[in-house]
Amino acid sequence: MPPFAICSKESCVYTFDMQVDKESHFKIPSLLCPKCKSKVILYCPECYSPLFHRPGQQDPRCGYCMAHLKETVHG
Repeated sequence: MPPFAICSKESCVYTFDMQVDKESHFKIPSLLCPKCKSKVILYCPECYSPLFHRPGQQDPRCGYCMAHLKETVHG
């Protein structure tokens, strides 16, 4: 399980940090964001690398291949 997960919705900045409470019970994140109910991203959509580093909120990118983690929706 990757140490971080983020919401897939472009406007949502939700980040799930599974390293916060390492000593207690292991927590598995929901597949939906608790804030907006969009899907949660656990792996890079390009290289499938787990999110080992906390992605930036403004421009979240994969720590391995630097791909954008969230797709921008053009209206």
